[in-house]
Amino acid sequence: MSEKLKPCPFCGKKPQLIDAGIYYYVSCFNELCKISPCTQEHDTPEDAINEWNSRPEKIIMNGELKSCPMCGSAAKLIDYSGGSYSVICSNSYECLTIEKENYNTKQEAIDAWNTRAEDKS
Repeated sequence: MSEKLKPCPFCGKKPQLIDAGIYYYVSCFNELCKISPCTQEHDTPEDAINEWNSRPEKIIMNGELKSCPMCGSAAKLIDYSGGSYSVICSNSYECLTIEKENYNTKQEAIDAWNTRAEDKS
C-alpha cells in the first residue's frame, strides 16, 4: 500500500486501515478522540484510503457548528432526552463521522465537534 493515510482531522492521530475480510475501511481508534470518523465499507483498500484522504477544501461555520471535516456537510446538534447532547454530521447516510460520547451541556458537545487537529498546533 503506497498511499499514506492523512491523520484524523479531530485529534491528529494516525488512523487504521481495517481489513474486515470481505471489505476495507479506515477509522480513528484513538481512545482520547472525542469523534469517531470512519469511512464506508469498500471493496479495496485503495478505495477506503481515497475516501479517508478526501477532505473538503474549507471548513464552513453553520451557526455555532463547523462543517464536517470528512465530507464537508453541515453538522447538527442532537438533544437527547435526559439532558445529554451530541453533534453529528447531517450526511449520516454517506458519512460515518459520529461523536463517541454524549455531553452534559450543548456547549461541551459543540466544543468537542469544533475542535480540529490543526487548531491544536
